[in-house]
Amino acid sequence: MKFDDFLSEIVHISNRIGQGDPLSMLLYIIYNTDLLEIARNPEEESLGFVDDALAIAEADSFEETVETLTDFMDRNEGGFTWSDDHNYHFAIDKLVVSHYSMKRAPDPGRPGHTMGLEAPKLKLKGKVVRVATTYKYLGIHIDSKLNWKAQTHEATSKATKWILLFKRLTKPASGLLAKFMRRLYITVAVPKMTYGLDAWYMPPYKEQGKRRNTGSVKALKDFGKLQRIATLEITGTLRTTSTNLLDAHVGLLPTNLLLKKICHRALTSICSLPSSNPVALQATRYFEQPANRHLRNIQHLIKIFRIDPSTLE
Repeated sequence: MKFDDFLSEIVHISNRIGQGDPLSMLLYIIYNTDLLEIARNPEEESLGFVDDALAIAEADSFEETVETLTDFMDRNEGGFTWSDDHNYHFAIDKLVVSHYSMKRAPDPGRPGHTMGLEAPKLKLKGKVVRVATTYKYLGIHIDSKLNWKAQTHEATSKATKWILLFKRLTKPASGLLAKFMRRLYITVAVPKMTYGLDAWYMPPYKEQGKRRNTGSVKALKDFGKLQRIATLEITGTLRTTSTNLLDAHVGLLPTNLLLKKICHRALTSICSLPSSNPVALQATRYFEQPANRHLRNIQHLIKIFRIDPSTLE
């Protein structure tokens, strides 16, 4: 251990591995393999990243998905069998289940309105698993209505906190120079604000025959306000200065072009992956057989940017 002028003697680790050890990523892959291979039916899927794992069930009703998840955990060589074999005991009170559907049912309490479908309780080991209306997986918030409102709100909230911290570094007497503030905004603030952008953000565009824009209009406005705050602090100019003039002087793309560029870069990276990659296969399928309803965000981006995945090396 080393801090300030202190350097300790060598500390031998006799149990487990050191925090941040690069080997831990490989060991987790080996450790979690059996858990991720439990899903063997068409309606089941399992995902895992390090120690963050989830089970997915797809069916025509929530009753069927709950039944599938219960069987996933309880059956022979299922989730609980894996936990016993690997000395990894699931804490039922920490598990959550989230139900996703775009179907709606009539609301008996409000005539003429609809409500989300109700799902039966998921019970494991005699305990009821807590239901979450939104679920955060690898930094992305997925809400039960699949409209990405929760992720948009979370992204703008996180970005607002970063911009407020950013402002504290721009004091006229003791703050950083403008060029360093610009660099800090581009290399730290923007990536934090736009994490996973291609998964939930759809650049606004106007469909043929429609008067209003389609896409993440509110998110674009919110990010535009935040970038304006940042450019005002970098330049130190008057609060009434035009946004376009601020972007030009700071050397930043306007917000709509910045977000569009990030989505375009992510899509081209996906489309240029090897043909054996599952994400690349998904993009090709969306291009060749586009869905008419409930389009995935990748399909929206392919449509907006007019990219044929088969033409990219």
